[in-house]
Amino acid sequence: MSVAHDFSSSLIPILHVAAALAAGGVIGIERTFRGRAAGFRTYALVCMGSAMAMVIAVFPGSWLAPGTDASGDVTRIVQGILTGIGFLGAGIIVKHGFSIRGLTTAASIWTTAVIGILIGGGYYWESAAGVLLVLGTLSLFRRIEDRMAKENFARVKLCVSRSSGPSHQEINALIAKTGLQVEQASYGLEKNRGVLEYEYVVSGFDPASLGTLAEAFSNHAEITSFHISPSHE
Repeated sequence: MSVAHDFSSSLIPILHVAAALAAGGVIGIERTFRGRAAGFRTYALVCMGSAMAMVIAVFPGSWLAPGTDASGDVTRIVQGILTGIGFLGAGIIVKHGFSIRGLTTAASIWTTAVIGILIGGGYYWESAAGVLLVLGTLSLFRRIEDRMAKENFARVKLCVSRSSGPSHQEINALIAKTGLQVEQASYGLEKNRGVLEYEYVVSGFDPASLGTLAEAFSNHAEITSFHISPSHE
């Protein structure tokens, strides 16, 4: 087998891998623009790696010696890719306190891997449509989601004097005045400091209500300290 023949037989698989690199990079640019840790390089590598794995299954004649058994199960390759990407996505999802971040990034990385599989199999039009749909979901759908009415949750912690501070009924009433609803409540006591600790999970549809609640707590002389942590995804 001549060198020229080797190169020509490898040209199409190389084109698949290069196209996957470009497709993943395009999606990664949007993630980098949004300030996500998994950005341009991560997406480019995920998509390219998926395409390279598919090239092994789809074009065995390009890398195996003549006469070698090239029978392979493509579904096993796909299963292995998606399983590996699942572990990568799990590492991206982070829970910090009451907030969970990385869900959209993990989902988009998984989808980018599927696009890489399509490109590796030679499905260029389908993968191009996939890139456009992913970009539309990440950008256009983001604007729609931001305008949608949705219930917001927050964790509220505050400390009051045990002797002169407001009761939990009074605090509940103060929260209700801001338009928020108490979903969960817990109470604690620090005897050495003589401080009662209250912790609530509150919800409401108006994001400005959390600012109103913070102002109400600030103006209450018997509330010694408080902390409000909105949830983020």
